[in-house]
Amino acid sequence: HLALIRPRTDELDSIYLAKQLSTSRIAHYFAMHASGSTRYGLPISAIELVSIPTPPVPEQTKIAEILSTVDRVIAQTEALIAKQQRIKTGLMQDLLTRGIDEHGNLRSESTHEFKDSPRGRISLEWDVSKLESIGTWASGGTPSKANASYWEGDIPWVCPKDMKTFDIANTIERLTQAGVRHGSWVMPAITVFIVVRGMILAHTFPVCISSQPMSFNQDVKAIVANSDIDPRFLAYWLESHGHDFLKITTTATHGTKRFDMKELYEVMMPIPEREEQTRIVTRLDITEAQIGFNKKMAAKLHSLKLGLMQDLLTGKKRVTPLLELELTH
Repeated sequence: HLALIRPRTDELDSIYLAKQLSTSRIAHYFAMHASGSTRYGLPISAIELVSIPTPPVPEQTKIAEILSTVDRVIAQTEALIAKQQRIKTGLMQDLLTRGIDEHGNLRSESTHEFKDSPRGRISLEWDVSKLESIGTWASGGTPSKANASYWEGDIPWVCPKDMKTFDIANTIERLTQAGVRHGSWVMPAITVFIVVRGMILAHTFPVCISSQPMSFNQDVKAIVANSDIDPRFLAYWLESHGHDFLKITTTATHGTKRFDMKELYEVMMPIPEREEQTRIVTRLDITEAQIGFNKKMAAKLHSLKLGLMQDLLTGKKRVTPLLELELTH
């Protein structure tokens, strides 16, 4: 199932070749030449005939060096994000099950009083409530796609594919006021959104919190937290228990995962005093801000790489000035 290409080193830099083969142009070419009924195959002849721009080898090597440098920075940034995600997961496990006292210390049974609860051992000062009673729940909807007057407005419309970040600021699609009136609702800023139906629930449980008023579709539930619950505390708690929630999903006849809302509403949530919630959220927000910053940096680096590939691998921009500069030094 693999093909091996050994470039002639006097004609083609191997890393440069690899970068060329990863471009969308060549991916499209290969897709057009692949064939098969149940499994696609790409004949060696199609690979042999693909057209590769070939500047002089020193220029190829310089292009490969530039793109490889960007790849390394992207890999380092993504590794840092993964590390920060692990740190955040550990923090949530500690803070949302044990809490922080008024002195900023993590609670433990050796230094603080704990009690039994339906969620296990929790701080003596904490209460436990069903998810159904932690706020006002709302269901969304989708206005008719056939009516253009409902779409391309200025009201963000949340669906599962938008819920890739904890703090959601923008969405792919937006509704007009007419669209809201004919199929959805607008929730206030600082609303918590969770996915309750869709294939995405086969592997993850997206949770996000809005920074502005937003509408949402039928695969999402919106929660406006009660006054005694910090919305960000609620969102962090839901996120931290994602794997537990996935265990109570069911599979519909057409294969789509979904929650039995009655069962979800019955889940018990430990709730500290509002002041302690704020202390917990402040700690978690620091880590979340670091993750958000590095995700934006990674996105910029990916955009930079695409731009460089478009410029350098097509010859739109040459690296000969860099080579000449190296020769003069």
